[in-house]
Amino acid sequence: MHSESFIIEGKIEGGAYGKKRNKTETSNRSNKSEVSENDAITDNFYFLLHSPLNSNKSILLIQSYSDDSIDSVVKKFFNSFFSYPLLFSKATSNKFVPRRIINDFRDGATISSFTYTTHVPSTTLLGSTVRMNNESFKITFKIEPIEENISYDEFGLAVRTMDNVNISNIPLREFNNRRGNLADSSTGKTTPFELNSSFDIKPLIILSKYIMIEHNESDFERIRDFCLDILEEMKQEIYPRNAVRER
Repeated sequence: MHSESFIIEGKIEGGAYGKKRNKTETSNRSNKSEVSENDAITDNFYFLLHSPLNSNKSILLIQSYSDDSIDSVVKKFFNSFFSYPLLFSKATSNKFVPRRIINDFRDGATISSFTYTTHVPSTTLLGSTVRMNNESFKITFKIEPIEENISYDEFGLAVRTMDNVNISNIPLREFNNRRGNLADSSTGKTTPFELNSSFDIKPLIILSKYIMIEHNESDFERIRDFCLDILEEMKQEIYPRNAVRER
């Protein structure tokens, strides 16, 4: 805890449980043992909470693994932790990504796919000659580049062009859900985003892209340093009027 800079940070031990499983030795697959419903295969997850007294906004950074995450559990705990009887029921949380991370992702990103989804009445889809009372259909239209990657710089023009394509006489720009996927060229990870006017993109922060990950206890010191550094960037964006360097 760093009370002078409004920071609580550390490691949480957790993992999935509640399901009967088996574990097997990789060198001898016939050697198996049982993992019961009450047993949890645990990992250590780093977290950092910055909660200044003079603001109604806090910053929560949580480490996740590709095959395991405790985001929902930790968020639920802190949402209730910041409650106050008869005055404030609980906090709400939204994903925030620093501008530097977003720009870094965009610089090397290519278009993975576009997906448009909407519901239409049966008369619109099948024509007036087919009678189906009070029926509707869900249409999903997916577009994927085949031969050439579309860079983020070309992305805006591609979207504006496809928005004018008609499916069953409905322009794609009028579909209820319009989503895109960008692929990070260095990690291969994809990030979904809404095809709205701002093209709001919130990519995952892949730790191995920014710090050395050796999958042992030494990782946490580097993760901690990275989180403290990125916290300073986030404070400048989240608290623009009173952001100060507190460590």
